[in-house]
Amino acid sequence: LAGIQAVLIAEQNHGGQLYHYLRAWMHLPGRVQTFHRPGPLPLRPGEIESRILTLMDE
Repeated sequence: LAGIQAVLIAEQNHGGQLYHYLRAWMHLPGRVQTFHRPGPLPLRPGEIESRILTLMDE
């Protein structure tokens, strides 16, 4: 992950377990933003794209 300026972790669960797992085992460089949602409805590609664009504008 050397040279990474921003990280978006998108996951389909309630508490952002993948984010917490990654933080426990490695240093996440740059800005880290999580996007997680519980329930049966999947994350839509447009929602993920919107989060990526927002992260890039910061």
